[in-house]
Amino acid sequence: MVSNNGIRPRAYWRRLAGLFRGPPGGALLLILIVSASAWLRTSDAPASVSLWATRFDLVRLEREELEALPASVRGILLHSDPPEIPVSSIAEAARRAEFEPRLPQSDGAGQALPSPKLSIVSPIRTNRTIRARELRAALEKIQETDLRVPPAWDGTSLEVNISAGIVADYDRMRLGQRLPLEFRVPIEFPVDRFLEVLFRIGGLSAADTTALSKRFDGRPTEFLFTGPRFPIEPREVQLASGPAVRVRFLSDDGIERLTLAWNARDRVYFLSGQLTEVEAIAIANSVR
Repeated sequence: MVSNNGIRPRAYWRRLAGLFRGPPGGALLLILIVSASAWLRTSDAPASVSLWATRFDLVRLEREELEALPASVRGILLHSDPPEIPVSSIAEAARRAEFEPRLPQSDGAGQALPSPKLSIVSPIRTNRTIRARELRAALEKIQETDLRVPPAWDGTSLEVNISAGIVADYDRMRLGQRLPLEFRVPIEFPVDRFLEVLFRIGGLSAADTTALSKRFDGRPTEFLFTGPRFPIEPREVQLASGPAVRVRFLSDDGIERLTLAWNARDRVYFLSGQLTEVEAIAIANSVR
């Protein structure tokens, strides 16, 4: 993903709209990660467990802040931006992404949608090994003395898997979708404490980290990270399938745009475009 430093909001929209890219005019940086709580110490020879994200939360951090993380674990939060590859049909998209896409049935006003232009993005597989000494040094650098990095964390292997994605472009809007994000960790590794360390190194305050932890409530979470310098209007909305995160803002071309992110029936969706909230909710509810 592109650094926020010196980049106008137009570049952020390309990283969020659809699934990884979209029309210009946004103010968000999308970074995906999982949270879970109520874990214990890691064992010497741990078995692994897969955690699957089931909802979204918004965190006000920017990419350059997260680049303060040690290189050994930075890839847990930051990923490259896979290119979109055009495909000619739904069947080809399904074959290459290895799942069947679900598309909206109406445009928000009850009218049928035209056939979209389709593209796929490649999967991302990230494996990282914790270096406890590097985490401790990063905490000392920002003078965070209330956090501890246990010796048992050293050498722990973590894996983040993001499936291939399918993007449907309807010109006025784009719908991106993929399978839920997988975070694979040793079965007794304290994921909540580890993420707290990463967020604090990234610049999130102790109070904000505590508040975020309370919202986790033990449920795996994907995070939408957005720099606090950009005026956005985020809130949670309810779809027929459950909660979604809605972000509305004025783009750099002066047009109000909206992004809706939600998780339903083993899919993750990102709907982006020049839409009203009512239209976006109706379109999301029509996805079949």
